[in-house]
Amino acid sequence: MGEQYEPELDFDLLRDWCAFCEGSREFPDYHFSTILMGVFLGGHTPEVDRFLGEFAKYFPQPLFDNLMRICDDREPDRDVLPWVQRDLDEKRKLLTSAPEARKALEVIDGRRFAFTDDHSAMLDIAASSATHSALYDAECDFVVEQCRGDDRMYVLHEALYHIATNYFVADAILAPLLETDVNLGHYFEVYLRGGDYILDDDRIVVYTDRPAGDAGA
Repeated sequence: MGEQYEPELDFDLLRDWCAFCEGSREFPDYHFSTILMGVFLGGHTPEVDRFLGEFAKYFPQPLFDNLMRICDDREPDRDVLPWVQRDLDEKRKLLTSAPEARKALEVIDGRRFAFTDDHSAMLDIAASSATHSALYDAECDFVVEQCRGDDRMYVLHEALYHIATNYFVADAILAPLLETDVNLGHYFEVYLRGGDYILDDDRIVVYTDRPAGDAGA
């Protein structure tokens, strides 16, 4: 049995959030950066459900639905590759003709995959890969532009980032709320299956969080 954790629910901060969303109070952008940190540690509880319901009630229903999915057990199938490929098909639409973007497009279109269950290796690749940075920056710029002029969406985006300290996760949760034909939601399916991916210089490195004792490459 894994160690059990209690969810961390800051109802004082939630009251501030409601006041902000209703326009009765103003706060600096960073004020809500931690509001969702620790909320998902213990799965579904009545208090968690109430907390998320209050948090998400100012936005369309898909936001709440996505947040509730994080509380559930991870998806039973662990095959992240089909979702990685769907995600890349959408994200390539964001790349421009800059040299870094052209290289990212070559890697995406080459579909040369490598697999690992070593997450620290993934972080090392991400830190040194200009190709992955080009994709990451293009997506971040795109989502920020989509949120421009809507303070609630912008602050929501930052709050979602701190669920996993990953803007790809934040963008995927936010995807149903964005008025765009670029579907960034496929990465959410990768995340829910315990996966991740990085564009290296000449390949796509896919992380799979395999259960203990699972065999594979």
